[in-house]
Parts: sequence; structure tokens; C-alpha cells
Amino acid sequence: MKIAAKLNLFSIIILMVMTAFVFTCGIFIINKFVYKFHEHVLRLELENMQHQIVAVLEKSGTKAASQVAAGLQDKLAEHQFMKTGNLFIIELPDRVVFHKDYMPGDRAELPFIKYMLNYQSSSMEYTYQAVPRYAFFTTIHSPQKWLFCLSVQKKELYEESLKYMRIIISIALIIFCINAVIVSIFVNRFVKRIKITLQCISRIEKGDLEARIQPIQSGDELGLLQKGINSMIDKIQERKIEQQKARQTIQASREMLRSIIDNIPVSIFWKNKNSVFTGCNRQFAVASGFDSPEDIIGKTDYDLNWSKESAEYFRIVDQRVMDNDKPELHYEETLYKADGEQRHSETNKVPLHDSQGNVVGILGTSEDITECKKTEEELRRHRDNLEELVQERTAEMLIAKEQAEASSRAKSNFLTNMSHEIRTPMNAILGFTEILAAQVTKSQHQEYLSIIQTAGKTLLEIINDILDISRIEAGKLNLYWKPVDIRNVFINIQQLFCKNIEKKGLKLILEFEPDLPVYLILDEVRLRQILFNLVGNSVKFTDFGYIKISVKQSCSHGLEDGFDSGRDEYRNITDLVFSVEDTGIGIPEDERGLIFEVFEQQEKQRHYKHGGTGLGLAISKHLVSMMGGTISVTGEKGKGSIFTVVLKNIVIPDPCEIDIKKENKKINLDSIIFNKAKILIADDLQDNREILKEYLKIYDFDFIEAENGKIAVKLAKEHLPDIIIMDIKMPVMNGNDAVRILKSYKKTSKIPVIAFTAMIMNVDKNKNKIMCDGYLIKPVTRNELIKELARFLEHTREVPEISNPGTYNCLHTNKDKTAAANIHEFEKPEHPAELIHVLEENLEKWQYLFRTFSISEIQNFALELKETGRLYNYQPLIIWGENLFSQALIFNMDEIRIIMEQFPDLIDQIKQLFSKTGHK
Repeated sequence: MKIAAKLNLFSIIILMVMTAFVFTCGIFIINKFVYKFHEHVLRLELENMQHQIVAVLEKSGTKAASQVAAGLQDKLAEHQFMKTGNLFIIELPDRVVFHKDYMPGDRAELPFIKYMLNYQSSSMEYTYQAVPRYAFFTTIHSPQKWLFCLSVQKKELYEESLKYMRIIISIALIIFCINAVIVSIFVNRFVKRIKITLQCISRIEKGDLEARIQPIQSGDELGLLQKGINSMIDKIQERKIEQQKARQTIQASREMLRSIIDNIPVSIFWKNKNSVFTGCNRQFAVASGFDSPEDIIGKTDYDLNWSKESAEYFRIVDQRVMDNDKPELHYEETLYKADGEQRHSETNKVPLHDSQGNVVGILGTSEDITECKKTEEELRRHRDNLEELVQERTAEMLIAKEQAEASSRAKSNFLTNMSHEIRTPMNAILGFTEILAAQVTKSQHQEYLSIIQTAGKTLLEIINDILDISRIEAGKLNLYWKPVDIRNVFINIQQLFCKNIEKKGLKLILEFEPDLPVYLILDEVRLRQILFNLVGNSVKFTDFGYIKISVKQSCSHGLEDGFDSGRDEYRNITDLVFSVEDTGIGIPEDERGLIFEVFEQQEKQRHYKHGGTGLGLAISKHLVSMMGGTISVTGEKGKGSIFTVVLKNIVIPDPCEIDIKKENKKINLDSIIFNKAKILIADDLQDNREILKEYLKIYDFDFIEAENGKIAVKLAKEHLPDIIIMDIKMPVMNGNDAVRILKSYKKTSKIPVIAFTAMIMNVDKNKNKIMCDGYLIKPVTRNELIKELARFLEHTREVPEISNPGTYNCLHTNKDKTAAANIHEFEKPEHPAELIHVLEENLEKWQYLFRTFSISEIQNFALELKETGRLYNYQPLIIWGENLFSQALIFNMDEIRIIMEQFPDLIDQIKQLFSKTGHK
């Protein structure tokens, strides 16, 4: 039965029940009312008859009273409901005074008379001559005891009630029909809306996300349900679009990972718990006799080109690794192929785990060392004949050395190529992400861009870590010693992590020893790298509590022998000691040495949620060692860790030898306005050229584009640009050759050339080789690009720059004449006295923000002062607010501090400017 029929049937049943209830109540009330009315009339009639008969009786006697009673009996027929009325008078106990069926004086044999005499009430029902009757009676003593009784048939008494009942039934039926029609109309309309809703839901079930409920006619519960369904469809459609985008991103990541794995010069494979191959890289597939990695999936070692004994050996080792849940690393295997050929390999196998920590398979790498083993065997066989074979062995050693050097070069080339191939697409990813971040306003899209940017930067950090390890192992990492403001380094690290720490609800404490020197001779870049790794680990592994950074000096003494500070003229030295303490997961004592090894992590991290490559602490240990120091870790598992770094024999520079003015000077890059210029961009990838143009589109630049070095040389000679941005690795002619030609040509030899490359393994060597004037490493940020261009192109700076306390200029320029010409037109606020008053009122708020560095409040402060600048028509204040807001949006703590420091000087400059011009 459909819902419409059910609702109609249900409504009719309810109406019938209600009608029956009303009808029953009406009948009951009418019966009661009619009965009471008739009873009252009969009583009055009986009393009236009684008075008349008694009056005649007292005057004329019994006979006359009987005649009067007979006359009254005849009149009863005239009454509306007394046509069957019967009046009788009995002289008790049974002599008839009057009865229409008896003669006066007769003895009446009426049994109901006895009941009347014994009945407590003055009315009763009885049956006379087989007819039910209703009687009202009373007794008098005048002078005998008489019984007066007036009775009517019961049918006549209720006949009036039946008439009213018929009327009520008719009215009830009419009302029932009308209600039935109204309910049917309402139910049909309601069911129609339900059908529309069900049809929409049916279309959704079939995958039609364009379905909508139209129109929505009411704001009742069903209408709200329909609106909710439409809203749900919209959200499902949005979620589907987001999932499609996420799948595309995941697919791109998978393809990138597959490319990296396939290009690693080592055989890589992974199996499930039954030793069945679930994947491998291309090198392993080719070595196993297959065309592609997909051909190996689903096979076992027995299906490859190995002997049965070797395949069984593989299975036993696999099972042992999975059963023990421990890796087996750097072990050699002697194996036999199916055709009997003997091979040697160096193998690593580690267990794979699912999200619950259960072993689900193994991951392995294998490197064929057959040739090395043959060489070793050959050397062993000739060891006893050393004198005779010295020349042969010397030659072999030279060959081995060349092979080792070739292997090292191959490794360096591989890392260089890997860096280039990854950094090149990352330049597009991070570049366009930075551009979109400034244009997208929807918070959800900004969050997506932030996730992409964070993932890209994480990948770059991993690449940089791998390259650093390679440089360290090759002994090619150099330190650059110079005076460093030690407090500023630690404060910058604190600001760098403040957002993540605030997000996790942690507390960051930074403590300096009071007598800590202001400047020390250190490699600032590598010191920051050590701090970044240590503090980054603490933030990563701490979910509640605090992170505490303590900095102090342990002693001061004479310069020790054998220590090279890079500055022999310094005399005072000290030991710098800093520690990073946290309340995180801690490190078990037996794993504290392991965490400083390359690609090693503590056991809990493998099953935890933190990820990482296991390179950060290894790099930090090497850097600390290179700086003449030590690093150690203490703490308890589950209670936190303390990493302590001691840098010994650190030189304290002579204050008079430090150019503090130069150290403190910083430039707000957003304040730079370039003069009109012509820029030649040479890069074989259109994406890279588009990023550079997008970064610089706000400036008055003309762009010339070239796809390779040959075209770049031709266009440079034709157009003579003001500057050239040159990619190094390009087809047809690379950047090195192009720059060499341009520098040898007289007209282009003075044009500045900025190298733009993703190859960073030998940066210093490349700089000398390509003879470039500047250098940019992919992926490049907008700030890096502008900073490099500002070295060569003419420009002005509209936002105040503070070089020294108390010195402020509203417009700096590298062309003073231009500044002098424009400054008076640039700075003409309306109502200067009011503006100065408003800015001074904000000094207290500025002091509070300068102490707390609350980013959200700084953003609001910047917008308020920008609006104040518009109100008073003062452009420098507007630009100052815009720059402060833009730097706060990207959490650029250094630039925020620089711009914030300019505020008091901005007020002083306005006062000085208008006191000279006579404004009040």
C-alpha cells in the first residue's frame, strides 16, 4: 500500500473515531437533557392535577374528585408527549378512586402499587399490559391516604430524543464528509511534495549530483528537509571535486616517487608476508630478466632467473627478517642463477609494518658486487707473489681508485641531476603557490595552498639534507667564520617556530646568561641549521608541555693550540653552551647513539606519527664536530629529552672591529620600486619564465624570453637588455656557453647576468665557471628574486628604512636627485597636527605589539594605520601599513621587526618635516 493510500485511510479512521465520539457524547447529553425536561414537566402536571383534585375532594367529596380526574385524563391527550398518559388515584391500600380501566370503588389488582409504596424515589419504571411505562407518583392524607400517579409510555417519553439524535447524526455525517474532502486534499498535496523529494533522492542514488528539489514550497519540516537535501547534494558535489583534485595530486606524487625510485642506481624491491613480489624498481626488473617492474608483481623468487637453492635461501632470509622484526643490513650474498652463473651482491632487508605495527612484508635493496668480489679474489690469489706482481697490483689499484673516483663522481652527478630534476618542477609548484597565495581569498583554498607549499618545502629540506650529507662525506663542506649576534640568531629561531608552537599549545622558553657576549665568531648559517634541526625535532615530538632553549658561556681562557678560528688576530675565546629541552616522547638510553647515524631514527618513531628522514641529527653532529664541539642527549623515555651542544674555543671579537652599522642594516624588499628596465629571461621551461614574470608584473619591466642559450645570445645582442636571468642547463646551448659568448662581446660584456639554476652541488665552482654576476637557486622566492635584482637595477624605496636609531627618511633612493624632486609632492597630509596626535595615541599599543609579536593583532594594527593614512591623505603611512600587513600574512618575522621599528621614527620625521615648513 502506497503512502498516499495509507495517509487517506489513516485520516478517515481518525475522522470516524472523532465523529463517533462526538455523536455518542451528543446523544448522551440530549437524552439526559430531554429526560430531565420531560420528568420536570410530568412532575409539574402531576402536582397541578393533585391540587385540583384535592380542592374538589375537600369541597364536594370523592365522586366529584373522580369526575375531575376523568376530565384531567382526557386533557392529557392534548399534551405533546403525554398522549399515552394515564392518571389514576388509589385509596390505599387498593380501592380505586379513579382509573380508566377500573370503576370507582373497585379493588385494583396492580402489583406495581406495592413497589411504589416501598420505592424510595417519586418516579419509577414498570410494565403494564406488556408495555413499558414511566410513572411519577405522590401520596396525600385528605382525609384518607391516597396515591396519585401519572404514567406515560416509555417510547413516547424518548421519542423527542430520537428526533434530535437523527438531526445530530445528519450533521455529523455532513461534517465527516467535509473533513474527509479537506484531509484528502491536504494529504495529496503533502504526498506530492514527498514524491518530489523521493524522485530527487532516487536520482542521487543513481549518481546524478545535478538533481535538486524544485520548487521548495514551504518552510515547514518537510521544506527544511528538502533544503537540507539540496545543501547535502551541494556539499557532496564540492567534496567530489576536492577528491578529484586530491587524487590528481596523489597521482602526481606517485609518478614522481616512481621516477625517483626507477632512477636510483640500486636494485629495490618489496614483498608481502608470503615472499611474493608486490613491487620493484626498473633496475631490479631488468636484472631479473623482465622488461618492466609490473611483470614481476605476483611472482616469487622461484619464478625469477635464480637457481632453486638461491630462491630457497631468499625465502629463508625473508622469513627470518619478518619473524624477528629486525633489519639485516649490509650483508653479502653468494648466489647462483638458473644457468649456473655465480653472482655476489650486498643486500639490505628491513621489515615493513602496517598502521598497527604488524609486519606485512619486507623492503630490500641489492647491489651487484660481483666484479668487486672478483677483484678481491684476484688480489688474494696474488698476495703471496707481491714482489713479482707489484707493478700489476699498482695498476689494478690505480684502476680501482679511478673506479672509486668514477663511482663518487657518478654519485655526485646523480645527486646533482636528482636535485636539478626535482628542484625544476618544485620551482613551478612553490612559485605558483606563492603567487596564488596572494590572490586567493577563500580560506579553504588558502589552506590547500599552504599544504602544497609545506609539502614542497619539506621535500626541499629532504633534498638539502641529502646533499649536505654528501658534501660532509666528501669533505667538501666548508665553514665561513664571521662575527655573529648570538642573541639575534636564537631569537630568530624562536620566531620561526612560534606559529607551530602556538598551534600545538606549547610554551617556548628562551633563556640567555646575563654576561653572554653580544658577538661571537661563528658560521651563522650552520649554527642556524643546527638550531633548526634540534628545535624542529622538539616541536615535532612534543605534544604538551614546553620547549626550553638555554644559552650560556662556560669559560674564558687563552687560545688553545691547534684551533683555527678563521681569525688569528682574535685573542679572547670562550666555550658556547646551548641546550634544547622538551617534554616530548623522550629517547631510550640504548637508542641515543643510533639517532645520530645517517638515515637512523629511534624505534618508536617508526611506529609513531612524526615521519622524517633520519638525517637532521646526523648533519647536526657533523656540523658541531666541524665547529670544534660536541653534542649529547639526556632525558627519560616518555618524559622528554635535553640536547646539549658545546662549541669550544669560540672567539669573542673586538667590538671596535665589528661593523655594527652594516650588520644591523636591513632592507624591506616590498618597499622597492624599480625604474623602467628591460629584462631578458632565458629558460627552456615556459613555467619558470612565467613565474619570474608573475613575480615582477607589478614593476615597469619589459620582458624578452628565450628558450635556450643560442636564442638568448641573439636576443641580447639585438635588444641590449638591462639585465639577463640565465638558466644554466638548457638544450642547444647551455647557460655556461651563452654567458661566455656574451662576456666576450663588447656591447654585452657589461650587462649583469644572474644565473638561474637548480644545480647546487658545486655552487662556488659553478659561480667561477659561468662568470655570472649573481646567482639564484631554484625554487626561487619572490623576495630572493627582488633582492638579487636590486643589486643591479636602479630603484627607489618608498617605505622608511631604519639603518641606525634616530635616523629616518620617508623616501630612500639610489638616485638622490630623483628623491629630492619627488619628496615634497609625496608627503602632504591633511591636518598634520591631528595625524601626529593620532599616531602618538597608538604608541602604547605599538609598544605592546613589539613585545608580544602577536601576528593577528599586528595585522589589525597595520590595517588601522593604513586607514588612518587614507583618512589624512598621507601616502608613506598607507604604504607602511600595507607592507606591515603583507609581511604579517606570511609570518616574515625579520621584516615585521624592521617595519615595526620604523613607527616612532615615522612620527618624529613628520614632526620635523612640518616644523620646518611652518605647519601647526
